[in-house]
Amino acid sequence: MAEPQPHDRRPGRDRPHAARSSRTSPRARTREGFRKRRPFRSDQTVGAALLALLVACLLGSQSLVNLAAHQPFGAQRSVALALANALDRVADGLSLDRPAKFVEQLTGRVPEDRVDVEALLQQQALGVTDDTTDPLDINPATGLRYLSTAEPLRVLLAGDSMMNDLGPSLTELAPVTLTSIELDYRVSSGLSRPDFFDWPSHLAQVLDAEQPEAVVLVFGPNDFQNLEVDGKILEAGSAPWLTEYRRRVGVVMDLLHRPGVTVTWAALPAMRDPEFSASMATVSGVYRNEAASRPWVRVVELGSALNGPDGGYAATLPGSDGTPAALRQGDGIHLSRAGADRAAVVLWDDVSERWAVADAAAEAAANG
Repeated sequence: MAEPQPHDRRPGRDRPHAARSSRTSPRARTREGFRKRRPFRSDQTVGAALLALLVACLLGSQSLVNLAAHQPFGAQRSVALALANALDRVADGLSLDRPAKFVEQLTGRVPEDRVDVEALLQQQALGVTDDTTDPLDINPATGLRYLSTAEPLRVLLAGDSMMNDLGPSLTELAPVTLTSIELDYRVSSGLSRPDFFDWPSHLAQVLDAEQPEAVVLVFGPNDFQNLEVDGKILEAGSAPWLTEYRRRVGVVMDLLHRPGVTVTWAALPAMRDPEFSASMATVSGVYRNEAASRPWVRVVELGSALNGPDGGYAATLPGSDGTPAALRQGDGIHLSRAGADRAAVVLWDDVSERWAVADAAAEAAANG
């Protein structure tokens, strides 16, 4: 019978090194089958980490560009944007950004086309968007169309992350059979940074696609920052800044000036930080001033529901049962559910009054 080869380890075969193994300690046998690994040097570890970071940056180069572009205007943003753009060009040249672009297409995160809002406003000024509502369908008490379960009121709730707080509360107040609610919010957005999210362009597309009739807007917490106009930086709160911010607010209000459309625009409540609260008072003042000459826009004071007895910031206020309820989240800006419920009431009251929602609900109930 042929002697088995060393690599033959079938059951029942004697292994040629068995005698030698008997003279070796168990610990030595454990070490015998493995080579001793050399530990990584610190410079190798750092180099590997940097290489992995570089590859990750190249694969997600467009995200780095977006992150840099969204920083506050200034020298730091300019440097970060230049570096990110250079990295993005390298990634594009090597086609390393294709997986990220493919994922964006699959998830629908492709940037939407920009609308020429100024041209659109000129068309509206010329009366291109005419009212096609039958005069017999107009409620003389409101000057707007009658509401019914067959043709519910189309409501658009839009704005920054504060609208995310308000959306569920407003939806609960709106009669289900008489309203169709569209919630459209963007975190960290506003009117100051169209390079991050262009609200006028977006609203123009929503107006055409969804044809909302009652529009409720909340902006401001992200808006008191420097603006860029024709390559120049306008310092937040300065006279040039106020002029430009007024213009941007006016553009949105004019964009929404369409037959059969009402706009409810929120003026912000007091904030916990006094400096930030003063900034929000400034932007709210712009909303009031711009709405004063635009009757289709009404500014609703959220402070009437959220401020304390002295008109200042209130962390809590008594609820319906008299128990103090927290109105804000931990940042002293965003609303808790209790705060959102209170603020939603004053916003919805404006919509309901202008569209005679209560009358329509009573009629619908009477008709079964």
